[in-house]
Amino acid sequence: AMYLRVILGSLNPEHVLRELGDGAIMLCWENPGEFCHRNLAAAWLHNRTGVEVAEVPKPVKHVIESPQLSFF
Repeated sequence: AMYLRVILGSLNPEHVLRELGDGAIMLCWENPGEFCHRNLAAAWLHNRTGVEVAEVPKPVKHVIESPQLSFF
């Protein structure tokens, strides 16, 4: 709540969108579903401007199974 009030509350959301420009990407290091400030900022922008900040799904790693070969 303090982050929203102190940090984001002091910003003009329309100005933030202009500064970011078209095609801006918001990044974070947390895994999907974990708390991150990016989610707070995305929700703030959406609530104030109607702009949807999409969540990019985490890629799925494909595991290729192959037999272990012996060299001896």
